[in-house]
Amino acid sequence: MKHHDDNPIVNDEIDDLDIDEPTGCQSFESAHETIIQVGSDIRQEISIALISNTLLAAMTMSVIVAWLYPKLGAVYVQPEISASWVAVVIIFFVSGLTMDTASIFRAGKKCKLNTFIQLFNFVFVSAVCHLFSLLLVQYEVIPNSLAKGLVICSCLPQSICSAVVLTKSAGGCPATAMINAVFSNLAGIILSPILIFCYLGVSSHV
Repeated sequence: MKHHDDNPIVNDEIDDLDIDEPTGCQSFESAHETIIQVGSDIRQEISIALISNTLLAAMTMSVIVAWLYPKLGAVYVQPEISASWVAVVIIFFVSGLTMDTASIFRAGKKCKLNTFIQLFNFVFVSAVCHLFSLLLVQYEVIPNSLAKGLVICSCLPQSICSAVVLTKSAGGCPATAMINAVFSNLAGIILSPILIFCYLGVSSHV
């Protein structure tokens, strides 16, 4: 009995046949490539989101680290020194490197915008917070002491650090933010006690 290997005609017919790979292997490779592509797309989207929201990501990471290890910020970092003046110096130094003197003068000449910002921060925000706190106290949502604390906080000027950093991260004008932050902190020495006295009938030291 002769084998097919000895027959050239049979060998040619076997060579002409198209032997496909099993369908299961093709499906597995296709699914594997799809998973790899989806994973790559997700990593790319996460990278873009982190780059676009660096400040928010850094703040979130800081909160997580502070929750996991509170002593790092409360003791080792020395917040009474680093948060009081070191951070302010660094922020003003970096802002000064990224903006020119002409932009500061141009921002200072925007009288309508600067007036609106100051009125919004001192008058509108404090008035809305006062009315909202009265409503919460009336319906016994929060105690009266907490409501007074909210009103006092709304009468204070905005922080220089947060005003400049958040405005810059949002694509705003850092020069305008810096001018209004500095002016509001100077004006708050007089305006904040007056507003607190008008809303609560008590004086306060700022």
